[in-house]
Amino acid sequence: MSFLALKITAGKILDLENLMSKLVSFGYSRTDPVSEQGEFNLKGGQLEIYPCGFQSPVRIELTFNNKIETIKSFDLFTKRF
Repeated sequence: MSFLALKITAGKILDLENLMSKLVSFGYSRTDPVSEQGEFNLKGGQLEIYPCGFQSPVRIELTFNNKIETIKSFDLFTKRF
């Protein structure tokens, strides 16, 4: 069995087009809002991903030049951290 993984680190510049292409190639769907595992959404400076195997989705907050400012899991229903 092989696993597909991405390493996303705060403080790094994110190539959004490349990341979204990889997510789609991994079988993820772009949806609004993110509601289940295997989905992602980009809205403004926020990228939300619900990774397979995670109990909660993750919000990645980006600066104007796509530098990763924060990575936090959040509650699916309240949208709070």
